[in-house]
Amino acid sequence: MRLEGRLSGHFLGRVALLVGGLGFVFLLWLGGLAFSAFQTREAAAPPSDILRTAAEVTRVTSDTVTLDAETVAAVTEGGYWLQVLDERGDEVTRVAAPADVPTHFTPGGLVLARQNPRTIGQAKVSTWVETIGGREITFVLGQEIGPEPAGPDIYVGADRPVSQRTLWLMMVLLLGGGAAAVLGSAWLFGRGLARPLVHMMTWLSALAEGDFAEPLDRRGVPASRLGPGGPRRRQYRTYREVFDSLDSLTNVLRSTAEERQRLEDARNEWIAGVSHDLRTPLTSIQGYADVLASEYEFDATEVRRQADVIARQADHMDALLDDLNLSFRLRADALPLAFERVDLVELVREMAVELANDPRAAGREVLFAEPAGGGALSAEVDPSMLRRSVMNLLVNAAVHNPAGTTVTVTLGREGSDALIEVADDGIGMTAETRERLFDRYFRGTSTSDDAEGTGLGMAIARQIVVAHGGTIEVSSEPDAGTRVLVRVPLAARTS
Repeated sequence: MRLEGRLSGHFLGRVALLVGGLGFVFLLWLGGLAFSAFQTREAAAPPSDILRTAAEVTRVTSDTVTLDAETVAAVTEGGYWLQVLDERGDEVTRVAAPADVPTHFTPGGLVLARQNPRTIGQAKVSTWVETIGGREITFVLGQEIGPEPAGPDIYVGADRPVSQRTLWLMMVLLLGGGAAAVLGSAWLFGRGLARPLVHMMTWLSALAEGDFAEPLDRRGVPASRLGPGGPRRRQYRTYREVFDSLDSLTNVLRSTAEERQRLEDARNEWIAGVSHDLRTPLTSIQGYADVLASEYEFDATEVRRQADVIARQADHMDALLDDLNLSFRLRADALPLAFERVDLVELVREMAVELANDPRAAGREVLFAEPAGGGALSAEVDPSMLRRSVMNLLVNAAVHNPAGTTVTVTLGREGSDALIEVADDGIGMTAETRERLFDRYFRGTSTSDDAEGTGLGMAIARQIVVAHGGTIEVSSEPDAGTRVLVRVPLAARTS
């Protein structure tokens, strides 16, 4: 589900929960009213039932009227009072009637009392006329209702009044409870939405300050997760895509910072090495120049020898500066290659012969293996650049291994690619050296202090191969030799 849809659903769910809660409170209130009415009916029978029962069970003779015991109990327990009148309107008997209730009623007086509560004291009266034993008997049932309230009475059930004030109090309590529920739910809802947003801002601030990790909570674990590396906490799942993006951003920034620091350390190390490489020939040049400039008279042979040393050291400095320039131009893709079709067999054989005759490879055996089946292997390459790349690999294999090492260069073909393999049976290299072999700012641990070189040879070799659209791979283990495989297309790349 998309983020906006999930947020909308989250909000609607909270609103539905709130409305449901208010509806539940309202139903409870209605249930309370219904229960009160039911209790009222259970506690006191309505006047009509009492009067009907009294008329059915009362015994009347010519001179006596006898009420049933159940009728008397219903009257007293229900909070009523009862009068029994004869045909003349005179009281024959009474039950719990107040002293101020008249003992004689006219027909008009009964009608008036029935229609207007509080005509007889503070009571509401009901009447029932029944002919019993040949006599017309009138039953008058009254109920004390107290002084007249400020507002009209509201009856719940049959005869128990609930004042308007009480009803308003109940409504105020209900509305107050509803308002409290609304405010509480709104606070919880806002808190649930705001906490992840605050965490996002805290996280972004930490990233801006260089702290590439999710902020922790009081438990010492990432605040958005249930545990280290665990799932998101429920209130953070609504923003799942945002937090996943922050995770990815944090990892990228952390990796970038670590890589930048690694390159900075390597650059400083390389600058120190280059400074040393420049200082050494400069010291020799300056020393021999000072000697030649002294008043001592040298013969021609001695002058020529010292001049050769100066020239050789100057050539070394020139090679170092040339490698620096070439490396940066290749890195910036600012060195166009001059492709032409050449025979790789002859090109690689010449390099093998050149290495075998190089003083730096003295004591090492150099072998060359042609492609299977012999013959030429034509390819479109920049011969001078490819020559420089492969020669760097060959020289590296020779100068960083002891005398007695065999260096083998093998040429082959695989599909539309030419394969050039430089292998040796020397001392090999560690995993760290193997992984950083082609870094511009890395000098291998096997490089001796007196070994001449710029420290850029392997980086340049890789950059030239990549510029040809090829790849270069290295495999090596300590004391197990090294194998470097160059793969370049036989046809020049078009872009």
